[in-house]
Amino acid sequence: MSEPLVPRAAREELGERLRQALAEFVDSPRRSVKEAADVLDAAAERLTAALDDHRHVLRADWDRAGGDRTPPDTERLRVTLQAYREMAERLLRV
Repeated sequence: MSEPLVPRAAREELGERLRQALAEFVDSPRRSVKEAADVLDAAAERLTAALDDHRHVLRADWDRAGGDRTPPDTERLRVTLQAYREMAERLLRV
């Protein structure tokens, strides 16, 4: 199984913020909904940043092999293709 894209500490922090927003609904519905929206925004931003980082690493692996302008070998391309497939499949399961 693949590692989560968003680190555990960030997931826990966002989860706690969401639980707090839900718990405060009765006393302050508007503030509760605003906080839930902020949590969703933060989660989306963290996920987008993680995906961008992952894409850049994958791209660098096959686009600039070794820095000496020699093209990557077939095995490196095969492994990179598997990584792209795995990430795309993970996203399609969301």
